[in-house]
Amino acid sequence: MRSPIVKDIYFSDLDTMFTQSPSNDDVLTITNLESIKRSVRNIVSTNKGERMLDPEFGSHVRSFLFEPDSDIIRYAIQEEIFIQLENFEPRIEVISVAVENTSESIDNYELLVTIEFTPINSQSTVSLNLVLERAR
Repeated sequence: MRSPIVKDIYFSDLDTMFTQSPSNDDVLTITNLESIKRSVRNIVSTNKGERMLDPEFGSHVRSFLFEPDSDIIRYAIQEEIFIQLENFEPRIEVISVAVENTSESIDNYELLVTIEFTPINSQSTVSLNLVLERAR
């Protein structure tokens, strides 16, 4: 009886900074976990409607940053991130999203977002920290 062949899953994306590869004239690629992390950052930081050809892509997280800080707003941000990652990033299973206010001053409003997820090709849990702040 033959044993099943297990094939590794490989993810690859272009570097959004369009950095030139040192070995050829191509754009560098990012792979596997770095590719997923970059995608998660893009989903959270892109406003819905910002991409012309895909107006549903992204989240409404930035609109929450101009609301007064409260537990309700932080919970709404958590839910928005969780839902949008479930919708737009099929390579991961989201475990948790935590949002906390890291600033003490109302003028310097920052939120620390911690996203824990498991890539579909791995058993390990990955924790990604993002700092969200208002654009003035």
